[in-house]
Amino acid sequence: MNMWNGMKLTSWKSSVDPGSGLFSYGMDISSRKTQLVMTYNNSVPYWSSGEWTGSYFTNIPEGKNATKILETSCVSVSPSRLYCQFRVIPTGYIPTGHILTGRTLLNENGELKVYLWMDDGTWTEVWSTYRGQCSDYEICGAYGPCNASDVCSCIEGFSPKNDSQGWWSSGCARRRSLQCSVTTGTTDGFLETKNRYLPEEEAVSYNNEPTMEGCRTDCLNNCSCTAFAFVFYDPPTCRLWFGDLFKMRVSSDNQSIFIRLAASELPHSTLERSSKAPLLLILLPSVTAFFVVLAALLAAFILWKRRRLQKKSVEEDEDVPIMLKMFTYKEL
Repeated sequence: MNMWNGMKLTSWKSSVDPGSGLFSYGMDISSRKTQLVMTYNNSVPYWSSGEWTGSYFTNIPEGKNATKILETSCVSVSPSRLYCQFRVIPTGYIPTGHILTGRTLLNENGELKVYLWMDDGTWTEVWSTYRGQCSDYEICGAYGPCNASDVCSCIEGFSPKNDSQGWWSSGCARRRSLQCSVTTGTTDGFLETKNRYLPEEEAVSYNNEPTMEGCRTDCLNNCSCTAFAFVFYDPPTCRLWFGDLFKMRVSSDNQSIFIRLAASELPHSTLERSSKAPLLLILLPSVTAFFVVLAALLAAFILWKRRRLQKKSVEEDEDVPIMLKMFTYKEL
């Protein structure tokens, strides 16, 4: 079945009540992105397939590797008419040539699942959006990445808002406030972190400056921009995040995410590259000139002192014969 933009799959109220539940799933019509989104109570973003790259959705890795289970295609019929289609393909445990019957289920807990009808007369789950507790909406709060063990933590430069056990939903807060204004500029910087996932559905794609430095500058010049990433797609894409960062996860894709921090929270090496090095270039000529003048004054003083000593020595030599003459005259 083709899923057109405008169509919506809605969960049941419960496993035994077919009334409309709290979760719905369909094409994203709120932005220009080609993606599938799930919402809670028809308003709160809950899960996203990630943006369509032309061959797979970025948040569905099962669609891009050699052992993929889901084959996806999205077709744009017109600027306002778009549909996507999933096809389950055979894997190692399914005999080639079998006609596969599949179904998609959105349950009352907001889990999207794909099932296959097997020869033994059972439905077997082959794919699900659920990835453990970390897939729950904002389970760790703001700036709190969730790892594979379903444990929350705080990223560098942040600490828990609530130190007591069970703080996760409270999220993390900055240890140092950002400094950014239209009049005074900013001393903020960025800390590179890897293996951190940020939800792409909340990012703004910015392609005017498809370079790492251009992406960094665009984020730094906007006081609301809290993170950026330079994604090496074809073509490369600059992604910017604004406001508090939710739904962070620990990943293994080695993608670099740059988190905005106050200058005092940045490592010394970063500060030296970003601020101390330019300052040194400015002060170096002045410092050099100061020492040159100081050396010249010291040389002039030494020369003056030497000449004075020489003059005194000459005067003393001239006085000795007179003293001797006077002494000799008196003795006689």
